[in-house]
Amino acid sequence: MKETVAEVHDLTKEYGKTRALIDVNLSLRRGEILGLVGDNGSGKSTFLKLLAGQIFPTKGEVILFGAHGEKELEKQRKRIGTMIEAPGFFPQLTVEGNLEYYRIQKGIPGKEQVREVLKQIGLYDRRKTYGRQLSLGMKQRLGLGSALIGEPELLMLDEPINGLDPSGIIEMRELLIRLCREKNITIILSSHILAEMEQLADEYCFLDKGRLLKQITAERLEEECSGYIEIRVDEPELYTVLLERRAPGRPYQVLPDHKVRIPGTAEEPEFYSRLAVENGIGVLSLSVKKMTLEEYYMELKRGGTES
Repeated sequence: MKETVAEVHDLTKEYGKTRALIDVNLSLRRGEILGLVGDNGSGKSTFLKLLAGQIFPTKGEVILFGAHGEKELEKQRKRIGTMIEAPGFFPQLTVEGNLEYYRIQKGIPGKEQVREVLKQIGLYDRRKTYGRQLSLGMKQRLGLGSALIGEPELLMLDEPINGLDPSGIIEMRELLIRLCREKNITIILSSHILAEMEQLADEYCFLDKGRLLKQITAERLEEECSGYIEIRVDEPELYTVLLERRAPGRPYQVLPDHKVRIPGTAEEPEFYSRLAVENGIGVLSLSVKKMTLEEYYMELKRGGTES
């Protein structure tokens, strides 16, 4: 069984009357990539800052590598690398100089680590470039480099592919997967590009307005998104009664606009259309679809997916 690297219990953060995070409970195992999914203001950055010790909870508990309590957490946070919100850098220093600053600040011995990190993030050839000359994508790489100084066991990244071109996104994806699989680094990743998240995460946490809607493994998510039939009929209430009789135990959802969604595609689509036609129910449309991560999240927000 994999070691639990981080876990939180009833984690809550309030700013005055604003509740940024509300009673969140989740855990993360070693060597996995956890994808944080949520709109702006959902609590993703607040959650990362609480784990990193940049802010403190109003209520609840943070446990890192089995340790809790502020003194112990402070020690364990030396094993964490972070890039939260816009990465910070010194415009008057070179790329190499910026990473050297972070190395010294963290008390990490050995200048050779800076060059190794520069090679990892693809900025070795630009090591003499000044911070003020960097593109947004290069700044993102530099932010990742500062997080990697010290060979962290837990890496927390907020929108790491923001500003990267398609080639840069692919390179970043391959780097993160390599860090996780080869170096056993655990990664918490937030991103608005959910199609990219689908190619990275081993597990997902869906947040909305500070609340955790669901934590689910990639395998389970794939099962729940594996495909569905969506039929639009003029009498959905009668149709679902017939469906329960003819296919007992088959799950379904009644959606707005006279739609009925049936997860899985064990039966042929003709079965569902025939069920309606033979009973005098008009079929307005029928389609076989696969739910995307974006659609799954929107269903969770609407309360249309079991949590």
